Amino acid sequence: MTELASGCVCCTLSGPLEQSLVALVDEQRPDTILLEATGLAEPAAFPTLFASGSLSSRVALGDVVCVVDASTFRRYERHLVALQRQVIQSNTISLNKADLAGTEELAAARRRVDVLCQLGALIVEAAHCQIDRTVVYQWRPTYFEGTWHVHGHDHDYHSHTLQTERVLPLASLLQLLDSLAGRVERAKGVVATDQGPRLVQLTLAGIDVAEWPEPVAESRMVFVARAIEELGLESRLEELLAGPICPAAGYLR
Repeated sequence: MTELASGCVCCTLSGPLEQSLVALVDEQRPDTILLEATGLAEPAAFPTLFASGSLSSRVALGDVVCVVDASTFRRYERHLVALQRQVIQSNTISLNKADLAGTEELAAARRRVDVLCQLGALIVEAAHCQIDRTVVYQWRPTYFEGTWHVHGHDHDYHSHTLQTERVLPLASLLQLLDSLAGRVERAKGVVATDQGPRLVQLTLAGIDVAEWPEPVAESRMVFVARAIEELGLESRLEELLAGPICPAAGYLR
């Protein structure tokens, strides 16, 4: 597994990603590579990357898989264009959280995805993204209209990363995330809290906190939003870090 720093595939990450893929192919000679992009990625950025000189003879794009939250898609896709673009630009679509969406909600999401997706795209309903892995590994043609515009250096979305060795008060962190709901498209990280290590996520569906089974020496969370500088996020995170020092809770075993 190779992990790259946060950034945009079509500009800041294009160099490191290309170099990592070339090294991976030359050194490991894998049959298949799975590339997990951010939840706000635009798949149309990938054909140009894979057509570059060093990669064109080594790697070919075989499938683009998109995960759709069936329980929230209809509510948010009109306000978050990236959700529509991901469906349009993918040829395998996992209609996920089918178990959480109501019957009518699931049917409405399915109809909308049917309208947006490419001709011949495969749509698979799932819970917890449990789909037949052979579906992901199938080689199927990908299609991108030549008119698709993939943003350059003037991004629609920006990110901010919180990194600290301090143990954070979980209640205060959740209060901060709650105040950002609807204004931050995505926040995710593994955090050392006074309640123990936690995986903390903020999505369009809400806030989710899960126990993390290993000690966390350094907390790290990434926030993604439009006009992130207008949220005053840096100062609010500084206030969180400036609070009382929390005792480290007993780590889960």
